[in-house]
Amino acid sequence: MRLAGLTGRHRKRRPRTTIPDPHAATRPDLVLRDFQPDPAALDTRCCGDIT
Repeated sequence: MRLAGLTGRHRKRRPRTTIPDPHAATRPDLVLRDFQPDPAALDTRCCGDIT
């Protein structure tokens, strides 16, 4: 392929649009999320993520 001048196609790298500030203050947990399993009530707590 190199001798024929051919190259493979590939996607372009997307630019990084969000850069986190390392010195930013953390946000308080207003929902009081607790994802630890409860040993007294097995299989009753569910959570999900759509990212």
